Amino acid sequence: MQELAARVTLSRTRVSRMVDELEHAGLVDREPDPDDRRACFAVITTHGRSELRKAAPHYLAAIEEHFTSHLTTTERRGLSSALRRVADHHAGSRPCARSGPGLGPGEQVQREP
Repeated sequence: MQELAARVTLSRTRVSRMVDELEHAGLVDREPDPDDRRACFAVITTHGRSELRKAAPHYLAAIEEHFTSHLTTTERRGLSSALRRVADHHAGSRPCARSGPGLGPGEQVQREP
């Protein structure tokens, strides 16, 4: 939870409470860290992934409406390239990133019409 808290810039206590709520709702499970008995991973469940897939089109539509619709195609490409570089840089420092049911490489959430 400590690394998750650092990544989302919330206190470890607040992240732990949020994960408690998500776990109670069946959206995540806590799994022990095999390298550190004191730590655990918050891992999205199949139900959690399903709920995320349902919510994603609404968030994507809002991002389009309030953000990306105000950018030109060139600006979108530049922003995408810049954000990809940042994400790629941080991808190697994610020990808590776990594989599981979810979006695979290149898979996209479909927007609602």
